[in-house]
Amino acid sequence: VIIERESVFTWPCSYVLSAYLTNYSNNINNAVIIELGAGTALPSIVCGLLGAKKVYINERESEIDVLNNIRYNINLNKVQSICEIKAFDR
Repeated sequence: VIIERESVFTWPCSYVLSAYLTNYSNNINNAVIIELGAGTALPSIVCGLLGAKKVYINERESEIDVLNNIRYNINLNKVQSICEIKAFDR
């Protein structure tokens, strides 16, 4: 479940990538994943649900609404112990 709030948008390619990851989930199990420019973090959350060891979600520090939305989606999908946000400033 992904919620889009305020200025946050899930790009169509995130749905395609998430479907691909689901079809090849054996490559995700116990992997360490990083998603750069995560937006709603749909692929990251999917990786967390598919058994990744750790998922690092990367988004700009200045994107407060986006980061808050990512936190909300991580909690909603109960992957807090797997998914970690790593904000960057440039």
